[in-house]
Amino acid sequence: MVICAYNRETTIAGTIDLILTQTCSFPYEILIGEDGGTDRTRAICLDYQNRYPQRIKLILQEQNVGLGANWASLVQAAKGRYVACCDDDDFWHLPEKLQTQVHYLETHAECGVVHTDYDILHLPSGRLEKSVLKNLSKPVPQGFIQQDVFHGRAKICVSTACIRKELIDRHLRLDDYIRLRFSIQDWPTWMILSRFAQINLLPISTTTYRKGHAAITNQQSYEGIEKKFFLEQQMYEYICRLFPQELVYDEGKYRLFVNNNLLALAYKKGDYAAARRFAAVMSKSGLGSLRIRCCSHPLLFSAYRL
Repeated sequence: MVICAYNRETTIAGTIDLILTQTCSFPYEILIGEDGGTDRTRAICLDYQNRYPQRIKLILQEQNVGLGANWASLVQAAKGRYVACCDDDDFWHLPEKLQTQVHYLETHAECGVVHTDYDILHLPSGRLEKSVLKNLSKPVPQGFIQQDVFHGRAKICVSTACIRKELIDRHLRLDDYIRLRFSIQDWPTWMILSRFAQINLLPISTTTYRKGHAAITNQQSYEGIEKKFFLEQQMYEYICRLFPQELVYDEGKYRLFVNNNLLALAYKKGDYAAARRFAAVMSKSGLGSLRIRCCSHPLLFSAYRL
């Protein structure tokens, strides 16, 4: 299994500890990629490697390469039949997680990726939201779901995923993840693999996802969101070039998608001036949702936020 680690000195030990407690009928290795952080994460990981040299292998990046490239380096070094993932700030709360997922893949040859439900630990309040996917209004798509992934309809928490290594070796160009310095690993991976194998969900909660602290997927500034989606745009283009018959790259729609995320943050912050600016861009493109229309007046904006 693989852990991408970057500036997580307060959570990385807990992540590793709970992986070490997995109850499995088979051996497994833990590959940790420390991505050139500035805190004590590397020292903590080195300590674990010294304590568990037969179980833990540490791959050190001399400079920060990004989440996607770091993940690709780890997967290239993996020797097992399956690759499980866990982010450095999440943790597996079900001791039988690996055993359950490997058994599923062993008995379902049509499936290439199996993921599970998960809980969310909201920070800093400490509120625990259990079985997030079970409580969605629509069922999570399963099977050959490339279009669902492309349009954001597939909810897959990377820390719950377990993947066939042979599927990765056959269809992922991991050197491209590294060369292009992909900023994330999950979306491009699901996009590619869902074209060739089924992605299925086990309806059990195995993992706790921490939400509310600094992360590339949890930007709290307009500049952060702009930077995040600028980096992801090259992955969007890359995926569309791989599958020109199935997917169409549309830069205009991508920009509207980014503006929609910026508008959502403006509502969250209660920033009417910014919301009006982002809504104006979307209105010029012919969009007119209630959320956009409510940016026309401060009172409507405030009412929509309630």
